[in-house]
Amino acid sequence: MRLAVVVSHPIQYYVPWYRARARVSDLEVFFCHRQDAADQAAAGFGVEFEWDLPLLDGYRTIATVLKVKRSQVDWPATSCSPASPR
Repeated sequence: MRLAVVVSHPIQYYVPWYRARARVSDLEVFFCHRQDAADQAAAGFGVEFEWDLPLLDGYRTIATVLKVKRSQVDWPATSCSPASPR
């Protein structure tokens, strides 16, 4: 079975599910944004950091699909879509 997942960015809580699915199916995960340490701080954590587990190991990932600045969208959840007209 082929399965594609499109998500806003790597999320540490989803990694175990991705790895489990990848063992039994042809899984590809597409990320709309790959956050770095500075992006983590800007997202509300207040300090720059990297997660303590490898978020991209154990399953096939596809390079960032689309990177849109928050200022280009009306609502953060639309970050996987082109900015809507204002």
